[in-house]
Amino acid sequence: NAQGIVAWKPSVNLWMNTYGPLTPKTMDLFNKARPCIPTVQFYIAPGKNAIYFGNSQPQQGIAAANYVAPIIKARKWDLKQTWIVSTGQKSAFGTDPGSPEERITFFTTQLQKLLPGLPKNQVTLLDCADTPACRTAMADWLTAHPQAKFVTGATVYDIRSLGAHA
Repeated sequence: NAQGIVAWKPSVNLWMNTYGPLTPKTMDLFNKARPCIPTVQFYIAPGKNAIYFGNSQPQQGIAAANYVAPIIKARKWDLKQTWIVSTGQKSAFGTDPGSPEERITFFTTQLQKLLPGLPKNQVTLLDCADTPACRTAMADWLTAHPQAKFVTGATVYDIRSLGAHA
């Protein structure tokens, strides 16, 4: 797609990339085009010379934790029996700064700040590629962790969360 945009030579590029590791490569194409193609990027943290609109991945994780913590408190979950089980395809989105992995990391650290009794060792990321894979991964995880009475988590892609929820 980026190569097609460069060939077309638009006066401005509105770009939504959901795969963080591609950001440097695509931005390099836009920056090296002659003339340089100004880029407005949505969703993933921007590359060099891009303008960015949207929450950062860390901000999304923090907002999610800020939403979840009061619910856990109101429901009086026993924090010692609470696990953070998140879903996403880390093997695809990587761990570069600005990658969706930061959403899960910041969700976890913010939730642990807000609920200091959450055990630090009761955190899992299920690496799953699609809705059925996440459903299977979560079912397998629940079977292997019968002691987990309460489960919360973050997700990178909504469609995966549907599988984990199911």
